[in-house]
Amino acid sequence: MQSRALQAQQQELQRHKLTDSLNKAIASRPEKDELVERNILPDSTAAPALQNHQRELAAAMRRDSIEKHLQTRPSPAELIKEGILEGSYVQYRHSHSNANSDAANENPLDGP
Repeated sequence: MQSRALQAQQQELQRHKLTDSLNKAIASRPEKDELVERNILPDSTAAPALQNHQRELAAAMRRDSIEKHLQTRPSPAELIKEGILEGSYVQYRHSHSNANSDAANENPLDGP
């Protein structure tokens, strides 16, 4: 009989030890704002099930914005005409882009 009582006491002690450990961990847990600031949690008010879609949409919007800006940027000839770019730079780029034709045809938005 004493062994059962001892066993029950030991289990109760282990349960209290685990409870104390969890309470200590919860008490020292960082606040949500700190986790957002450290980029551990997303800065979003969307439901967790929607956050991945929200990230994908934001990335697509950034790609679209970059593509729009790339399409409307001035040509090297326009930059030379406005005195922003020197003609020697264009010749240098042209000679190097022929040597690296694969690199010249890559889309910079595709990444490495």
